[in-house]
Amino acid sequence: MGFIRWRPLLLPYKMKNSHVILIAAAVVLAVIIYAATPRQTGESTPVNVFTTTTAPPAPDDGKTKKGDSVSIDFIGYFINGSIADTTIESVARQNGIYDSGRTYKPLAFIVGERYVIDGLDEAVVGMQVGQDKNVTVPPEKAYGTVSKSKVEAVLLSQPSPRFQNTTAAAYESVTSRAPAVGDATDGPDGWPMTVVAVSNGTVTLRHDPGANATISTPFGAANVTADNMYVYVNLPVLPVGSPVTTSSGDGRVTAVNRTHMIVDYNSPYAGITFMFNVKLVSRTA
Repeated sequence: MGFIRWRPLLLPYKMKNSHVILIAAAVVLAVIIYAATPRQTGESTPVNVFTTTTAPPAPDDGKTKKGDSVSIDFIGYFINGSIADTTIESVARQNGIYDSGRTYKPLAFIVGERYVIDGLDEAVVGMQVGQDKNVTVPPEKAYGTVSKSKVEAVLLSQPSPRFQNTTAAAYESVTSRAPAVGDATDGPDGWPMTVVAVSNGTVTLRHDPGANATISTPFGAANVTADNMYVYVNLPVLPVGSPVTTSSGDGRVTAVNRTHMIVDYNSPYAGITFMFNVKLVSRTA
């Protein structure tokens, strides 16, 4: 028995080269046709996992919502029916509340940003341009309730100690000289101070305002007097109703007696319920 020569499994033993070329070309053509053929229904296709889909914005229904820019005309009433405020010039003139220094036009604001009192801010939500409505606004959603903590009794004659201690180092840093009894220097309030004692690094100064000393205060110019123990800042007496602005805020004088002025820092409209007629003039979503 002779040995059998190894033969390729796919080709006949004595196949010619031309036959091999024809078969290879047919295989390539089949691959090209398969790649160009559309997939049948049910076959899986690659998914692009990096593609994101954004939902289209909801259509605008024309109703006002938070974040919208709006403008409104309004007439604000007290409970007794008298008009407190309005954006409409003709209404202001007809009701005796016209202010020549004011421009009457629709009030513009962004809903929900608290540019206006809460009652008006909330009233426009859901309104459409051209729509008007009546709304009652309690104090809590208007100018707040009256707070006793915002009412202050201001002493008309305010004392402060006439003698003041400081250190020698502090005195020298301000005056550029060593302290000595009898030395005079300008005080922080606008009148002289005199050194009356120096002991163990402590300097005692006396305020000497003089006969015609004055000082500026939130209530106006106040004259200054002194006795052996105190310096007194004597505030001017303001008429009831006078506006004042202090570190406590904007207030008004509501009463005056022999020793005190009463200043109310509550809003003049605190504790009041209002009624409004509101019309939505414009809206931008």
